[in-house]
Amino acid sequence: MKQKGATALKAKSGASVYVISIIFAALLLSIHSIYLVLIILFGILPAMVAILIDQEERKYISKIVLAFNLMGLIPYVIRILRGKGLSDSVAIDIMVEPVTWMIIYGYAAIGWLVYWLIPELGQIVNDWIINSKIHKLNDKIDVLSSEWGDEIKN
Repeated sequence: MKQKGATALKAKSGASVYVISIIFAALLLSIHSIYLVLIILFGILPAMVAILIDQEERKYISKIVLAFNLMGLIPYVIRILRGKGLSDSVAIDIMVEPVTWMIIYGYAAIGWLVYWLIPELGQIVNDWIINSKIHKLNDKIDVLSSEWGDEIKN
């Protein structure tokens, strides 16, 4: 019983570390541009949803969706950070462009698809390998039965 309480406490403390880290990073980035913080916070919403609903021990959904979400978000963050002195105007231009959000959320959607499709594809490949091995073994049995007779099939 103590094990469950310790695990729950560890999970809560781990989550609070993430929250504190995010707040600290947001404060640091807000020195450069508050719009940068807004783009990151709204851009990373799919990953935050994945983190909230992920009940697995190893957090596969969170890792995959966060990785794909960041792939869509990072080019825009870099563009804002390189906008010397004009970072607010660059950030506003990026924020009002619908294509920006389609790309950022599209990458997150690809992350969800990867999470759902890869196990299915792995199962299909595994089934195909097993079936091909069964057919090879059945062919060997047929060859052996033609040499030794049908009583070896049983």
